[in-house]
This record gives sequence, C-alpha cells and structure tokens, in this order.
Amino acid sequence: MERRSFLLGGFAATASIAIGTDWYINAFESRDAVTEQKHQLLFQALLPVLLDGALPTDATKRQQQINQTLSNIDATLQVLPEHSRQKLYQLLDILEMKFGLLLLTSNMTSLLKRNPNELVELLTYWREHYLSMMNEAYLGLRELVMSSYYASSEHWDILNYQKPLLEPIR
Repeated sequence: MERRSFLLGGFAATASIAIGTDWYINAFESRDAVTEQKHQLLFQALLPVLLDGALPTDATKRQQQINQTLSNIDATLQVLPEHSRQKLYQLLDILEMKFGLLLLTSNMTSLLKRNPNELVELLTYWREHYLSMMNEAYLGLRELVMSSYYASSEHWDILNYQKPLLEPIR
C-alpha cells in the first residue's frame, strides 16, 4: 500500500465517521427546548449584525429589543408554512454542526465565537454567492429577522407605517 493511498483512506474514514456521528446524533434528537435554545443563541449572535443601525445604542434598550425580536422569531416560526419552517430549521441545525459549518462557511469556528466583522463578511459572501442555495440561506435568515423585528408596533414609526383603521362591519 502506498503512503498516499493510506493517507487518503484515513482521511475518507475520518470524514465518514464525523458525518455519520453528526447525522446519528441529530437524527434522533427531537425539536425540544435544548434545540430551541441553541437556535436562540445563534440568532442572538446574528441579530446585531443583521439589524445593524436599527438597534438602539443604549445597552438596556438594545437587549430588550433583541429579546423581543427573539420572541417574535419563535412566534413567526410557528406560523410559517411547514415546508419553509423545515428549511429554516434545517439551516439552523446545519449551522450548529461542525461539519455543516465547514461546508457553509469554510470554517469550523462556531458562529457564536466569531466577531461581528466576520459575521458581516460571511453574510455578504452568502448574499453574493453564485449558488442559489447560499443566497436562499442569507435571504431566509434576513427576512425572518427583519419581519420579526418590525412586527413590533414600536418600530412602525421608523417605517412611517400606521395601522389601518377598520370600520366595524354592520
């Protein structure tokens, strides 16, 4: 056996074990509170980047709006069509796996450990990527965050939006 084929075989076996382990663990894990909490942490890292300029500078108000947006994200996910919800959950699950991060970001460092500039570069890379899958990942996260942020009536003034007054039906 040549050295090259031995090394290649070892790499292939290691990659197969890593993928299999990741799949096995996630295949039997139900969508429970722990999984939802992981998604909350991921969104907490992405919200300041995606809402850059919209969040207040005061730390207390900023955290309140982030918490409100996280709450709105949960509510939004519950009313999305099943297919869209499953695609978003799949993206979030992939972003929380080491191998998934490597595939989508070319880096195994958790998104939670990256600084805001790295996250901006990553999201820009996804937005401008030639693969539509990467564009969809960016747009899915962005639209979910934006719709959840502006779902709060306190942000409507920024958009110059007024709730329509409906006349009672007679």
